[in-house]
Amino acid sequence: DQRGTIQPYSPIKYELINKLNKEIKLVRILRPSRVRYIGGRTFVMKKALVEKVE
Repeated sequence: DQRGTIQPYSPIKYELINKLNKEIKLVRILRPSRVRYIGGRTFVMKKALVEKVE
């Protein structure tokens, strides 16, 4: 299931999301348009996640 530019996350990306939970919250504030909610969890679009990591 793909919505917009969201791509399927690999297990590694799931781990990154879990480890960067606090960072993701910052991304939510800075780039709310790049955040989607699926299954009650917060998923950050690849571009936003990469920018935050870099």
